[in-house]
Amino acid sequence: MQSVTTGIAEGVRGAFDVTPASSGNHAEIASTITGPAGPVFIKAASAELSVRSLRYELAVTGAIDRYPPAVLWHFESDGWLVVGTEHLAGPHPDLSPGSADLDLLAVTLKELQETPAPGESWFSPPARLGFAHPAMDGETLIHSDLNPANLIVTPRGLRIVDWAWATKAAPWVELALLVQG
Repeated sequence: MQSVTTGIAEGVRGAFDVTPASSGNHAEIASTITGPAGPVFIKAASAELSVRSLRYELAVTGAIDRYPPAVLWHFESDGWLVVGTEHLAGPHPDLSPGSADLDLLAVTLKELQETPAPGESWFSPPARLGFAHPAMDGETLIHSDLNPANLIVTPRGLRIVDWAWATKAAPWVELALLVQG
């Protein structure tokens, strides 16, 4: 584990403070690390399923760059996968009726509907949801777990975190899952 701590210190360019995340469940470690280079959000995983989820998030960031936090660095050491990303500071949106944040969500959903899912290595509706209908098939990359905890309002607009369940589906599936959730 010392090599993981050393790798993180190299990523933030020195000694660092740790503030654990208040939510999230796809990595054994999820924290804001603050060092000389400023704040970085890190996720670290060693368990097989958690590592797979984290690799999935890395793949999404490689596929789209507007909404997920930018990956600043990542490394593997002593059986751990560690990913340092842009720290997104801001509140979670208010998605109640009449909220101005709904306009941000509408813009985000429209742009996401135009995001093709590159390659074939994404969840399908049956794999992600446990059921399918031919109308759910599509070529769009959807988050499939949009909720206020995975949305952050920033000066650049609405940003989306926790892409471990990215799915290749019809664009409307995202909205259906959001409303259903």
